[in-house]
Amino acid sequence: MKPVQPEELSALLDGEIDSQRAREIRAQFEADPDLRAQFDALRQRDTQWRTAAAAAAFDPSISMSTARASTISGPVIVLLVTLMVLVRFVSKALNIEALIWGLNVGGLIVVLTATIWLLRNATHSDERATL
Repeated sequence: MKPVQPEELSALLDGEIDSQRAREIRAQFEADPDLRAQFDALRQRDTQWRTAAAAAAFDPSISMSTARASTISGPVIVLLVTLMVLVRFVSKALNIEALIWGLNVGGLIVVLTATIWLLRNATHSDERATL
């Protein structure tokens, strides 16, 4: 009978070891109380971890309605990005490099600000509806 490896105790606990080897390991429990104590400690820790994991697992009941944000922010963002591209081509054609960067940076700030504002308002309106 070959000696029991530590990973075999874990495999036995998880049911991932063949039945012949499982019988051999259980037979060694009778001859080696320390091995049995190791297995019992492993089983106790496994139970504690599973209990903690089950307690930590939760299903947050959050439902955010994104209808308002998506119906407004989608077209606004597309429009602003289109405008930024047009400004880029027009200012490139007119050879006004500073205008390109200024308007593009400003446009990006507007897009980000509008998106954040719309998402926050959609979230807050959902919170008020649930209160």
